[in-house]
Amino acid sequence: MRNSTIDCTRLVAAFFVIALHVGTYSDVSYTFGELARIAGRWAVPFFFVVTGYFIGLQEKESKCHLQAFRILKIFLISSIMYLPYCFMKNPDYLESLTLTRFVISGTYFHLWFLSSLAIGLLAFQFLHKTLPKSLLVVSFILITAYVITDLAAYLETENAFTALHGKIRHTMSLAFIIIGYKMSRLNIDKTPLNGLMASSLFILFLVYFTEPLLLDFLIGSNAMARQFPAFTALVTIAIMFLCLKGKMEKSVFSEAGKNYSLGIYLVHPLFMPIFSKIFTYFPSLPQTIPVLISTFLFSWLFVSILMRRVPFLYRLLYGDFKLSRRA
Repeated sequence: MRNSTIDCTRLVAAFFVIALHVGTYSDVSYTFGELARIAGRWAVPFFFVVTGYFIGLQEKESKCHLQAFRILKIFLISSIMYLPYCFMKNPDYLESLTLTRFVISGTYFHLWFLSSLAIGLLAFQFLHKTLPKSLLVVSFILITAYVITDLAAYLETENAFTALHGKIRHTMSLAFIIIGYKMSRLNIDKTPLNGLMASSLFILFLVYFTEPLLLDFLIGSNAMARQFPAFTALVTIAIMFLCLKGKMEKSVFSEAGKNYSLGIYLVHPLFMPIFSKIFTYFPSLPQTIPVLISTFLFSWLFVSILMRRVPFLYRLLYGDFKLSRRA
């Protein structure tokens, strides 16, 4: 049931998440920064799609609450893990931490992914049971709402969409879990990849990169800051389609994607500022790209060491522990 191509792409997606977080690539060029950040916007939706795909493949539609509970455990452990770091950055951190902010993004910015995933799993289980024929409609509405909100939120002046943006983003897990689930119901691996399909995919990727740059020029919606270009959903579907068509053999990269991609996502913000500081001592070198590569490789190394040498901490990081009450 494992798909090595999906596992390898999960590792690539973890790399692109870090690419989004390291900065704007101002040490290279503004245009390179725009393209680099656009290139990574599919990564988080891809993780959601993979989740939905395996729910369908394993027929666990009625057991999503169990997976959501595990994700919430990871969310809690990760939030606790980042508390000391947050206090180091800001001794008055707790004064700014509201209940709403914690529920949405935990104690650090990237943990919103876990909260969104847990909520999406619970919502998917409910909708699959009550409105199974409306799943794609719900997904389409959520994606359309996010495209519009994302476009409007990053105009030159702040507006009502700016405050709404984060809340709409939180619904994306449900939209892409549904897409992944529906893809599990298709015989994609038996669909021939012909010349017309390959040309269509090429055009799609080209349009995906062009749209944010064009709308930045025409209406001032910041291509560097936008988190959900208009064709992100289609590109994510295309990448998942190619994964399902791929016949990659098991490798060190696919095994790393299977075992470490989530861990890399969780721990990389701890190492990013360290390497940012280190590379300031080498002013002749470009800064952003070395920080990106070093953070990715060191996060990979760190999680692999946890799994092999400190398995208890690895299981803890991945929510593999039981919450029980003694009688």
